[in-house]
Amino acid sequence: MVRTSFITVSFKVKELKEKIAKLEAVSTKQIVIGNGSNEILELAGRAFLNNKSSALMSKHAFAVYKIIAQVCGSKIIEVPMIDWRHDLENFKNYITGDTRIVFIANPNNPTGTYNSHKDFKDMMQNIPPSVLVVLDLAYYEYVEADDYIKIKDLLDQFDNILITKTFSKIQGLASLSLALPIFFRAL
Repeated sequence: MVRTSFITVSFKVKELKEKIAKLEAVSTKQIVIGNGSNEILELAGRAFLNNKSSALMSKHAFAVYKIIAQVCGSKIIEVPMIDWRHDLENFKNYITGDTRIVFIANPNNPTGTYNSHKDFKDMMQNIPPSVLVVLDLAYYEYVEADDYIKIKDLLDQFDNILITKTFSKIQGLASLSLALPIFFRAL
């Protein structure tokens, strides 16, 4: 009975990945389903961080980023914000030889500010390919600006990016902690 249940769940996950892939215009191989965004963020941290590495984030970023870095024993490097917005232009100046992950929430939680696609793309061009950039789009549905992040463009251009989304915000599925798509080209 348990085995049958597992097969049913596996089929539903496959179906979900196919629907997300179609919606986002990416391959199903670029999507990982997890138990909420924090699980995927933590998995990324555990895969890339240790006590000899550092993680970079904005001073007033989502608190979970700092917790993940601390749990992994990594040094935390915080970039000051400008008008409560990520200072993406200066992220490159804070990267050190041991930086392994850059965490960015866009729009940012808790400040509610966002950075444009151009700002983010310009920053990516100055990040070493050996550094994973985790772009957390948990609140993307709330941004109505025309200059907001274009996922497909970023995935086509950068190999060191991991983009997360969640169903827990605007869809109101937080109590279910249903799923989180992850998009990456090649890690």
